[in-house]
Amino acid sequence: MIEYLDSHSSEKITLRKLSTFTGLCPNHLQETFKRIVGVSPKAFCDARRLTHFKQLLKKGESISTAIYRAGYESSRAIYERSRKCMGMTPATYQRGGEGVTICYSLMDATLGRTLLARTENGICAILIGDDDKLLFGRLHGEFPKAVFTQDTVTPGKWIAATQSCQSEDPLISKLPESLRKQVFEVKLWKALR
Repeated sequence: MIEYLDSHSSEKITLRKLSTFTGLCPNHLQETFKRIVGVSPKAFCDARRLTHFKQLLKKGESISTAIYRAGYESSRAIYERSRKCMGMTPATYQRGGEGVTICYSLMDATLGRTLLARTENGICAILIGDDDKLLFGRLHGEFPKAVFTQDTVTPGKWIAATQSCQSEDPLISKLPESLRKQVFEVKLWKALR
């Protein structure tokens, strides 16, 4: 179901549609997914939709085209949440974070090193990898025109959220690492908002 939600993030996904796909009744599906994954199917789909939206912007799509191709029903939906979910407006994101200061921290997590980054408006990136330099390189690649500062002390809220999101259901631990990282990232985004 995680793969299904990821590959259909640009579509309107309802519990009824997921119920048809899985053969589970909507309430059981909702409860089971949330218990195993740690977030609701909607929260997972919303996070993957935002990732898709950002990828479209990076590829040079106009903001309005990216909004609709990512599956948002209106521009209002993304603009109301963009500062909180992206740490900046879509236009600033598209310009590579121009004029934005990004503070970041690096810490250990079960799935590898985790880089958390924020602007004055909210979290703008969560990256998971094995090497601090490569993680910072990815952050800089996503926001090439931003100014970066590394936190001397990782905010306690970030440490607590990372620790609480590391636990995973035994079924999740059997998934490929790329899917496990997606689940961890979505849980962490939700915990930090």
